[in-house]
Amino acid sequence: MATISPANQRNLVKYAREDNVHQFALLVTNLGSESRVTKAAIIAAARDQDNGKTLIHIAIEHGAREVLGYCLSILIRCPEVSGEALLHDGESLLNVAAAAGDLDVVVYLLDNCADYEDFDYELARDLARVNGHTGIVEVLDLRAAGW
Repeated sequence: MATISPANQRNLVKYAREDNVHQFALLVTNLGSESRVTKAAIIAAARDQDNGKTLIHIAIEHGAREVLGYCLSILIRCPEVSGEALLHDGESLLNVAAAAGDLDVVVYLLDNCADYEDFDYELARDLARVNGHTGIVEVLDLRAAGW
């Protein structure tokens, strides 16, 4: 696991919340050059110091699509560390996106991450239903049926 200073973790969290993919990617690249660890290891290791959430969760919660896409594109190619970044306190990314009502992220995760995460369709469906996200419920029903 990569070691990232608290200041750099705060900056990564800040850039993720702002969806500032340019500064985010630049910092990840610089940290990788300095410490000789992969970008995926940096993304997997960084956490919000206040609540322990991963960069992926922060990006989903703040609608930071550019940063989310950047992170997922790196992690999907590196499954040996992707599991470390995808979960926080037992939540899966699919559940977070379903509860938040983010249909685009739900579809992206279903299309691109199925090999790396065991999706719990029922829980994600329940979270979407309780929060009134009927479009996500429909997508999850279709995917669970094999469509």
